[in-house]
Amino acid sequence: MIEVAADHELRGRSDAEICAWAAARDHRIVTENIKDFRPLLVVATARGDTMAGLLLVHPRRHPRGGAQRAAAIAEALDGWLRVSAVGLRPIEDWLA
Repeated sequence: MIEVAADHELRGRSDAEICAWAAARDHRIVTENIKDFRPLLVVATARGDTMAGLLLVHPRRHPRGGAQRAAAIAEALDGWLRVSAVGLRPIEDWLA
């Protein structure tokens, strides 16, 4: 997993650039920034462009702050990876 804020190559890039970067590497974007990333997915899908899949984090389910949040997201991500077969994963999904 790559954290955008911690990666000097990605830090400061626009959401669209991050989407293109992730799509080129067949990565999925894990984000709570639903209002910015979901429209990018809709536009890319309408155009037939390749788009990185989104795994959305609900801010109420995983509130910001502390190491507990990171651990909870990592645990939820591990569970999602175990349950979701690669070929059956939707382009947009929610992290439980």
